[in-house]
Amino acid sequence: MSGRGRVLRKLSGKSKPSKNRAGRTRSATPKGPGAEDCERTNALFKGIPVPTYAWKRSGEDFVLVDFNDAADASTHGRIGAMVGKTASALYRENRPDILEDFSRCFQSQISFQREMKYRYTTGEDNDFLVTYTFVPPDFVMVHTEEITERRRAAEELRQSEARFRALVENSQDVIFIVSADGVARFLNASMERILGYPPSEIIGRNVFDLIHPEDLPGARSSFMRAFQSHGVTVSAPFRALHADGSWIYVEVVSHNFTEDPRIQGILGNLRDVTDRKRLEDERLKTSKLESLGVLAGGIAHDFNNILTAILGNISIARTLARDDDPIAKRLTEAEKASLRARDLTQQLLTFAKGGAPIMKPASIAEIVRDAAGFALRGSPTQCDLSIPEGLWPADADEGQISQVIHNLVLNADQAMPEGGTIQVRCENLLMEAENGKPRLPLPPGNYLRISVADHGIGIPEEHLKRIFDPYFTTKQRGSGLGLATAYSIIRNHGGYIAVESRLGAGTTFHVCLPASSREIPLPRRARAGENRLSGNERVLVMEDEEVVRDVASDILTSLGYEVAVAPEGSEAVDLYMRAAESGRPFDAVIMDLTVRGGMGGREAVRRLIEINPAAKVIVSSGYSEDPVMADFRKYGFSGVVAKPYRIDELGAALDRVLREKE
Repeated sequence: MSGRGRVLRKLSGKSKPSKNRAGRTRSATPKGPGAEDCERTNALFKGIPVPTYAWKRSGEDFVLVDFNDAADASTHGRIGAMVGKTASALYRENRPDILEDFSRCFQSQISFQREMKYRYTTGEDNDFLVTYTFVPPDFVMVHTEEITERRRAAEELRQSEARFRALVENSQDVIFIVSADGVARFLNASMERILGYPPSEIIGRNVFDLIHPEDLPGARSSFMRAFQSHGVTVSAPFRALHADGSWIYVEVVSHNFTEDPRIQGILGNLRDVTDRKRLEDERLKTSKLESLGVLAGGIAHDFNNILTAILGNISIARTLARDDDPIAKRLTEAEKASLRARDLTQQLLTFAKGGAPIMKPASIAEIVRDAAGFALRGSPTQCDLSIPEGLWPADADEGQISQVIHNLVLNADQAMPEGGTIQVRCENLLMEAENGKPRLPLPPGNYLRISVADHGIGIPEEHLKRIFDPYFTTKQRGSGLGLATAYSIIRNHGGYIAVESRLGAGTTFHVCLPASSREIPLPRRARAGENRLSGNERVLVMEDEEVVRDVASDILTSLGYEVAVAPEGSEAVDLYMRAAESGRPFDAVIMDLTVRGGMGGREAVRRLIEINPAAKVIVSSGYSEDPVMADFRKYGFSGVVAKPYRIDELGAALDRVLREKE
C-alpha cells in the first residue's frame, strides 16, 4: 500500500488500495460507513488549486507520502519519483532551511508562511509562498504558490512608483493635490523653493488663502471649471503670496481626478512665471512706445516747425527791444514758454522713438554730480553721493543720461515735500547668469549701476507696474513723460531701469548701463572767439516750410549773413552750382532733413559733395531721433542744429562750421 493511500486513509477513514494511472497504489473508495467522507477528502485534496504535498513524520525525519494534481503538473510529472524519500535526503545538502521549517511546524503544531526562492528539477529559479500546516497526528501539509510573476510585477510597480516619486519630488514645478473644498492634500518639495513654505505648513490649509485678492475670483472660477469638467485641463495665471510677504506670478494647470480612488481630488502643477511676466510686460511696454512713436514723430516734426517760427521770431524781437522796455519782459516769458514746449516735444520724441543716442565714452561720475546738483538747486533736500574711485566709464549720450538722472533726482525730491536726504550711489557691477538665467534681462558683462533712493511716501503697489507708461502720473502738475523718457533712453543705451518701493518707507530706482572698454577723451580746449554770432558770409537755406524758411532767413540776415533760400533739395543744388560758377559760392548751407514731395537733405548733401567735396552743410530737423542727427558726419554733414532753435543756437552752429579748417 502506497504512502499516498495511507495518508488519505489516516485523514478520511479506511479504504482499499487500487492502482492509479501511473501504476502506483492508491486508496480505493471503500464500501460501508465513511466511504463518502473518504471520497470527499480525496477529491478536495486533489482539487486544491496550488501544489500541495503531504509529509509524514518518521523518527527525526519526514517522508513525502502524497501530492495533489497541481503538484504533479507544476513539476511536469517528476514529483512521483520523490514519493517515499525523506526530507533529509532531499534537502539536507542544498536546503537545510526546509528541514527546519518541517520541524518547526511539527513541534509547534501551528501553521505559518514564508517566501523562498527554489529551483525546480527543471533548473528554473522561482519565487514561492510556502504554507506549512500541521495535520494530526503526524503529518505536515505543504502548500506552494509560485509568486515569481507577482513579485516581478510588485518590483516593477515599486520601481515605477519610485521613479514617479523621484520625478514628482524633483520637479521644478509645484505638484499638488487639492480636495474639492480647496484644501491642500499633497505638495511636493518645490513648494518651499518657489513659494517659501515647507509642504507640511500648507497641507491641510485652504489654498485660496495664498491667492491675491484681485485674482481670487478668476482663480476660483478656473478651479470650478476643473472640478466640474472631467477630462479637461484648465490653466490659469494669478499672483500667489510668497512666505516673505511678496507676490509672485504663477501659472496653475489642473486636471480633475476626483473619481480616481488613488487621488480623489484636483491634481495639477504650479509654475513660477514671474520672469516670463516681466519679459511680457517689457515687450508690451516696448510695443506701446513703438506704436506711439509713429504718431509722435509726425506730430513732433510739425510742432517743431511751428515752434521754430515762434521761437525764432521771439528771439529776433528780443534783439530789437531795449532791456528796459516792458515788452522785453513779455518776450522773455514767451521765450521761456516756447522752450518748455520744445522740451516737452523732445521728451515726446525720446520716449516714443528713442532718439538715437550720440554714444561716446563718458564719465558717469561727472554726469551724476552735475545732474543731481542741478535738479536740487534751490531745494532744501540734501544729496548724499556715493561714487567710488575706479568707476568704469560708459558708452553714453551725456545729454540723455543727464536727463535721466535729473528726472530721477527730481522725482525723489518731490517725494519728500518736507525735505530729507536723497542717496545716490554708483557702483561697478559684473552681471553673471544664475542657474543659467540672468538676474536681469541683460546679457552677462560689465555694467554700472546708479541707484537713486529717497525716504518719501513710496509708490502704491498698483502703480508700480505702470510708472514707466507714457502719460501715467499721480502728480497734479506733471506730463507723465519723465519716467517714460528715462525708460526709453536707458533701453536705447542697452541698459535696464527698475524700481522698488514700499509705502511710507521710500523708493529706489536702479539704472544699469553697459560699461565702456574705451578711454574717456580729453576735453577739447575752447578757441578764442568761438561764440561769435555775426558774419558776412553767404549762406543757403533749404527748408520746405515757408514760415520756417522765412524765420531762418531773418535770423541769419540779422546776424549779418547774406542769405538765399530754396524750398527743396534739387533747387538748392542748382542754386549752389550756379553760385559756384558765378564766382560767388555759398560759404555754408543749412538743410532741412525731411522734405515732403521733394529731395531732402540726405540726398541733397551727397549732390553738393559731388560738386564740392569741401562743402560745409548743416543738417536741421525736428526729427531729433533720426540717426542722421546723432551721427551727422557719417552722412556728409559738417554740423547739426535741431528745431526749434533760437537765434543764438543757429548762429553758434553756423559759426562753428565756418571756423572749422578744411
